Amino acid sequence: MDRLTAILKLRLWILLALVGYWLALFIATHLPEPESLMPKKVSDKWLHFGAYFGLAVLLSSFCSVKTNTSLKTRAYLPAIALLLYGIADELLQIPVNRTCDVMDWLADSAGVVVGVAVTQVARKTSLSWLQGKRT
Repeated sequence: MDRLTAILKLRLWILLALVGYWLALFIATHLPEPESLMPKKVSDKWLHFGAYFGLAVLLSSFCSVKTNTSLKTRAYLPAIALLLYGIADELLQIPVNRTCDVMDWLADSAGVVVGVAVTQVARKTSLSWLQGKRT
């Protein structure tokens, strides 16, 4: 398998994971909140952080697969898109009798920033390793 085919296959798998994860997240956050399914000992802020961390890792990874992409494409645009989506996500919870909370959005935002940062560090480390510049 040549390099281009491998990159295209990897992008496809990441895209499928991203779409599936994002769809599941959207559905889960727009159903009336079932109290019985919520973990009792975990702050919902950690759930927001984790959900958006995962979303950020997948979206940033999808945008980072090619080696010649700019930092803007790999990190800034995915982060901005997810920060705006987080606002929309909170606002769209109002019609289904869920709480729209600025603190939830801040937790979402923290997950986005950390997820994008982790992805970019992992990308840089793996590229260095693959090119024989092990640090």
